Amino acid sequence: AVLAAGFMLPGMTAQAQTNEITIGISISTTGPAAALGIPERNALDFVPKEIGGVPLKLIVLDDAGDPTAATTNTRRFVT
Repeated sequence: AVLAAGFMLPGMTAQAQTNEITIGISISTTGPAAALGIPERNALDFVPKEIGGVPLKLIVLDDAGDPTAATTNTRRFVT
C-alpha cells in the first residue's frame, strides 16, 4: 500500500497544479483595528504580480477586527 501511494503521489501533484498562485489574506480594514489594517492593505500594492512566471491572485477579506469574522474568512479560504 505504501509503494502504491508513493507511485500515485507524483501524478496527483502534477494534476493539482494550476496556472496561478492564490493567496488569501484576512485584514482588519474596518473596525477598531483599521488603523493597522489599512496600511497592511495598502502594502499589498507592492506585492509582485507574478513569481517565477506564475501569476499571483490575491484575495483580501475584511474581518473588521472580529475573531468570528476572521474564522469565517479562513473557512472561506480553505473551501
